[in-house]
Amino acid sequence: MTKPVSLPLRLWYASAGLLCGLFLAVRLQAFLVQAWSRSLPLLPLSVLFALGLALAGALLAGPVRAHLARWSFGGMHWTWAVYLLCLLLSVRYRGLTLDLAVADSGTALPAFLTLPVLLGGGLLLALFLLHLLSALWEGRNAALRWLRGLGRRDLLAVLLLFAAVELAVFLYATFSRTLYSWDSAIYWRSTYTLAETFRNDGLSAALRQVYDSIFTSDYNDTIGLLCVPFALLFGPGRRVYLMSIATFCLFPAVLLLWAYARSLRRPGLWLGLAGLCFLPSLFYTSVTGFVDVFGAAVCLLALMLTLREGGKGRFGRFLLIGVLCALAVVLRRWYAFYALSFLIALLVDSAAFRRSPAPVLGYLCGFAFPLLFFLQTFVSQRLLANYAQMYAAYGLGLEVDVRLMTRYYGLFGLLVLLALAVWLCTRRKDRSKGVFLLLQPVLCFFIFVQIQSHNQQHLLLYLPAFACLALHGFHRLAEQGKLGYWAVAAAVLPTALSPALPRQQSTNIMDYSP
Repeated sequence: MTKPVSLPLRLWYASAGLLCGLFLAVRLQAFLVQAWSRSLPLLPLSVLFALGLALAGALLAGPVRAHLARWSFGGMHWTWAVYLLCLLLSVRYRGLTLDLAVADSGTALPAFLTLPVLLGGGLLLALFLLHLLSALWEGRNAALRWLRGLGRRDLLAVLLLFAAVELAVFLYATFSRTLYSWDSAIYWRSTYTLAETFRNDGLSAALRQVYDSIFTSDYNDTIGLLCVPFALLFGPGRRVYLMSIATFCLFPAVLLLWAYARSLRRPGLWLGLAGLCFLPSLFYTSVTGFVDVFGAAVCLLALMLTLREGGKGRFGRFLLIGVLCALAVVLRRWYAFYALSFLIALLVDSAAFRRSPAPVLGYLCGFAFPLLFFLQTFVSQRLLANYAQMYAAYGLGLEVDVRLMTRYYGLFGLLVLLALAVWLCTRRKDRSKGVFLLLQPVLCFFIFVQIQSHNQQHLLLYLPAFACLALHGFHRLAEQGKLGYWAVAAAVLPTALSPALPRQQSTNIMDYSP
């Protein structure tokens, strides 16, 4: 029997809806001006949102209470401390909550509305944090079970993978003789500029530089922050820079590949190594200085969580997945192509297989809230900029995009991935994974080429799906017995050995352009 809703609770939800409505109205008005130079009257918009959400809070108090109890620790006394803390932080740091978000929008907020708007922002932040904490708490048992299942062989495998990654990058950095330019050189220089800021001006100035770069730079310093410790300890050498990428960018991606392989079959080392050897472009992209590899690792974790989530899918799990995709977009804004293609593939997956709106709603909340709450001008002025027009001069045609894909992933490798995807789609228990892993990279490629041409680092957009598809496909092949193992070897060896084969290098510089 449903517990009746008391009048004070309805009034509380109505008040919360009123405050949240005011905050959303102010933010929406500013966003429309920033993104599309369209303005709506602030006062009518505020009244509409405030009264609408207040009425909804009062009338839907029962379902709201049930939702909060299920997804955000509703009813527990300690949650009031989270609400109070978020309200205080929202008022204390109003620049982040309100002022920066409405900058350059011409929004003139009446003084009497300022405090209610800030309180509404604090309530929304508390709700989001409680939902996120609930999602993390939900996954703790599975994570702890997985960690407890690790044995000495697994820990030894991790250590060997770490040593192999570090040694391989060290040898490459020591014996390579390369002149670096364009993006690869810019990333290197910006990392050491950030390290100098940290050394000379302190942590606060360095973090401020990172935050500002999100809004102002095409090459923001978010990932470079990971490489700063090595720069401070060992200096600005190229080898040091590449070793920092190996440690903080490449190894996390390798570790995730091993973890996914182990989740499919134990001990999983051979399967993980097969996946790594099948994708040599991951190593090459790292040793040429692209810290963007860390963004691919974040996207890989989001995809792994999606593939491991069975049934209809939990709202909280996909909220976390949305947050991970939002983080990837902040690290490098072109990961927005991955996030958008992920959403479309998730829509198809939810409609065709899960038959539940929870995954899509959770993903949208997790993706949109942190970006719009903390980085609204980044979304309105950077993500929604007309990149098709900005990069028109760099458009090299579809032929170059296809050539780059075949150069870094190999025509044979792409054909193997296509065959694996089609085979998985024909298997009933793997059909949903096969469709998702086939659809997401195809959509990502199609959307990307409508806007701009690929460069080397952009190919990381496809690495998460290709890696999971290869691992899952090789796992299913191995289940077929000895013939399946031979099929895996036949798929991996040509792609793994191809980069080591000597080739006559072209003398035409255009052959090396992406």
